[in-house]
Amino acid sequence: MAYEFGPLSIDELGVKQLFTNRLGGFSKGAYLSFNMGLATSDNSDDLASNYNKLKDELCLGDYYFVRTKQTHSNNIQIVDKTFLAAANGKEISIDNCDGLITDEIGVVLATYYADCTPAFFLDKKKKVVGVNHSGWRGTRNEISKDMIDIFINVYGSNPKDIMVFIGPNISKCCYEVSEDLYHEFKDFHEYKVIEASKTKKGKYYLDMKKAIQVTVLKTGVLEDNIFISEECTSCLDQKFYSYRRDNKHTGRMSGMMWLEK
Repeated sequence: MAYEFGPLSIDELGVKQLFTNRLGGFSKGAYLSFNMGLATSDNSDDLASNYNKLKDELCLGDYYFVRTKQTHSNNIQIVDKTFLAAANGKEISIDNCDGLITDEIGVVLATYYADCTPAFFLDKKKKVVGVNHSGWRGTRNEISKDMIDIFINVYGSNPKDIMVFIGPNISKCCYEVSEDLYHEFKDFHEYKVIEASKTKKGKYYLDMKKAIQVTVLKTGVLEDNIFISEECTSCLDQKFYSYRRDNKHTGRMSGMMWLEK
């Protein structure tokens, strides 16, 4: 199957949350096979076939898709009635945007990954959903805190009602970084999220999942409401694309979340 539902996909609330993989699609070569990356150089017909397959399987033909054009920023777009009216029914990819949030029914929020971390958010009482793209910059600049701030300040959420899923990424086992990043993360809220390599001088291994978890806990989200994937995009070469492992020329997975009609 080309996607897996995550722990924030809760049928009784009408919430769906998934992360795609590279299985069962139409793309070829380096993009084999279920590439979701519209910004890649993949064949446009193959990309369209991948999207159509996903929409058909999930009955999303009449849902409205909002997509990000990511720049490792902390920019988060609120997808509300004003935004939807301005879009006038046309599906849109938002420039310079790394996060999306909505309480509108029938709107699919779509973000893209090939090693960076997908973080998904749900206020189970207010029925608000959000997803962001968090590379090392977004993680260091705490985009997940900015997301939760919007939940609180715009939608009136109580942090104790917010659930978070930190999805598959290039995990600590494979994410070797330079000394510069060591200094960026060495005192990350007094938690150990980066360690020196035991075999390579001046190299370090960064745990972005842990850093995002620490960020989220600081906001008042309960530890029991945080779910963390154990999967590594770099290790699982048959299942996931990996920007680093595949030398930059590769496809993209998508993190998607929506409220059902």
